[in-house]
Amino acid sequence: MSRTQKLAKVSVLVAMATTLHTLESACLPPVFPGARIGLANSITLIAIILFSTKAGVVVVIARGILTTMLRGTIVGFILGTSGGVVAAIAMGLVYKIGRRLFSLVGISIIGAVANSLTQIIVAYYVLIKHPGCFYFVPVFLLFSLITGFFNGVVVSYLDKHLKFVKE
Repeated sequence: MSRTQKLAKVSVLVAMATTLHTLESACLPPVFPGARIGLANSITLIAIILFSTKAGVVVVIARGILTTMLRGTIVGFILGTSGGVVAAIAMGLVYKIGRRLFSLVGISIIGAVANSLTQIIVAYYVLIKHPGCFYFVPVFLLFSLITGFFNGVVVSYLDKHLKFVKE
């Protein structure tokens, strides 16, 4: 695959992730403040599977910039992008190193947990500086297990039907 073809395919993934994130923000109310299903994170995992961890990080950053320009805030950008980048790196490492040990569902759960923990840590150090932030950890972890599982099932299904994209 040429560099131009890869760029075009990653750009399509960015557009898909941006669309999913925007639709989710507009149509689905959060279960509790800051909690989302994270459908766009499934696109990040698909980018990692089809291309590389670097492609997954590019999808996260580009999606963060675009969704902030469309309907976001700088706080949302900081939290969402930091969590997404750490999640992409975690999923990429596990996919590359531990693919035999973890299913795509497991990798997605790891990404969701990494995302949530990163957002809480960033909220504490950059925004709030109040230990009360950490009271949300158990709730966010439980929600991460559920959303990570859901997104992992979606990616597992799509993975069977997207192999042609790599060609």
